Amino acid sequence: MVHVTLAHGRTAAGAALATLIASVVAAPSARADILFVDGDGGGQFTSLQAAVFAAVDGDTIVVDGGGPLDVYETTFVFGTSLTIVGRADEFGVRPRIDGWLDVRDVPAGGSVVVRGLDIDSQVPGFFALQVLDVAGSFLAEDLVVRSLGIVPGEPSARPALGVFGSPAVHLVGLDVRGTDGAAGVAAGPAGQIVASSVALHGCTFLGGRGADATSALPGSAGGDGLRVFESDVVVARCALLGGDGGAAIDSAAGCTGGGAGGNALDVVTNSNLPARVWHVDTTLASGSSAASGACPAGAPAELVESSGGEVFELPGEVPSVRAPALPRFGASFDLEVAGRPGALAFLGVALAPRYAPVLPLSGVLAIDTGYGLVALGHLDAAGTATSPQLVGDVGVAALRVVVQVATVDPLAFPSLVVGAPSVFTLVH
Repeated sequence: MVHVTLAHGRTAAGAALATLIASVVAAPSARADILFVDGDGGGQFTSLQAAVFAAVDGDTIVVDGGGPLDVYETTFVFGTSLTIVGRADEFGVRPRIDGWLDVRDVPAGGSVVVRGLDIDSQVPGFFALQVLDVAGSFLAEDLVVRSLGIVPGEPSARPALGVFGSPAVHLVGLDVRGTDGAAGVAAGPAGQIVASSVALHGCTFLGGRGADATSALPGSAGGDGLRVFESDVVVARCALLGGDGGAAIDSAAGCTGGGAGGNALDVVTNSNLPARVWHVDTTLASGSSAASGACPAGAPAELVESSGGEVFELPGEVPSVRAPALPRFGASFDLEVAGRPGALAFLGVALAPRYAPVLPLSGVLAIDTGYGLVALGHLDAAGTATSPQLVGDVGVAALRVVVQVATVDPLAFPSLVVGAPSVFTLVH
């Protein structure tokens, strides 16, 4: 049974959706195994890195959370097409990488999907999440990303997330926080994108907070929400927030001023490669700092700072879809679709993410258009209908499915707005 759950009600679309999924999964191209990782010993592996090394193209790695040992080491993914899915325990406690996750050198035509992990790097000098030279596609969904990020001798903390030289990156529902500053050290930006093409959907990027002033040092600056260098970035339904600068101090030793707030967005072109950001249905806010008596706050931050880059605002209210991480073949599951009431919603289905900017339609297409769309119906608060259908067993252990929602909105121009993708893995 397939229930398509809408934020403003339900619509009868199960039969059409099941047919479309069946057409996608009817002829899987290769074996797809599931590898289970449980730090407490209940799976095939206790190490996430060991499971990655054992996996082959197309495999899914399920990582358990909640146990006392379900904290995993720094993990590298080199060149292999994988799906890595975190599975929370009954209390909602998710698996955590107590280090960093580094995905690199995935060839053209390959893809890596990561979903449902907390990444908390305690190693200075490294990005908590780094995507490097991925010629294929990378899609991260529902991650929490934190980083220690302060390197002795450097004037500012490093970003928590970095994307470099990768032309097809989707970041969906990420909560990314920059490293807080220290005395004399500016806070880190939440994210940095260099020489890449990236789509952000439903993410929060918050720069770190600067350290408060001392009698000897002024408050340090807050971190930027997002820095973009020589890249094309589409930001949809996100919040880009500069971190606050450190507060001023008024003491017996004298007056020491506060630190500058971080920019929401910093866009830089250093060579012949353009830096362009398009944002739609997104909140931008710069950081601030606090004064203390007669001691001034830090300088106000820019909402958007551009050094040769371009920033464009697109129209439209962006819809979103969220799928369960690991539904079973033949079982029921909900796709949660949110959008403007009254808009007509469509859903696309594919086996792998794909990056294709469609800026006239206010978004980025994440699925292969060859699989087509199914109409879900109007998003309406009064709708209650469901249409039960089964998704049949297709004889593989695991199969990754990408879904993406679009809406035709008569109140927006252009009327068709492309929303966030979501990824789920059908398992036995």
